[in-house]
Amino acid sequence: MKLLHGVHIHVDPLKALEGLPEDQATAEPWPEARSPHQLLTHMVYWQDYSLALIEGAPPQHEEGRDWEPTGETWRELTNRFKSGLESLERHASGKLDRRLEVAEGTYTTVAAEIMEVAQHNSYHLGQLVQARKALGSWPPEPVHA
Repeated sequence: MKLLHGVHIHVDPLKALEGLPEDQATAEPWPEARSPHQLLTHMVYWQDYSLALIEGAPPQHEEGRDWEPTGETWRELTNRFKSGLESLERHASGKLDRRLEVAEGTYTTVAAEIMEVAQHNSYHLGQLVQARKALGSWPPEPVHA
């Protein structure tokens, strides 16, 4: 569960998303680069894919669909990402060796799928933080309650 939050590896993904205004979230940090919003859209797509697989409803992947805009605001997308992490945490406290059928004759486990999400999120989180640095919005401003 701790790996989903970057413990001992990098900043917590939730921390990396906070304090970013919508206009900067949708800005491309340099020509032909992906915006933080595009990167998070991709992360959420695969996180949702893994959750569906774990929950017994293996989705069909269409090439390129993982980068398509969803129409969600930055806040909506970050909330969806957070909700997905919470669901993965619940699954991480369950039976991790349970087999999941990815395709006919191809299997993985709950543990392997959670690790894949953690690694995938980690990779793109680095890109997202670099984009924020280029946009002048890193580190995040402290959030006051």
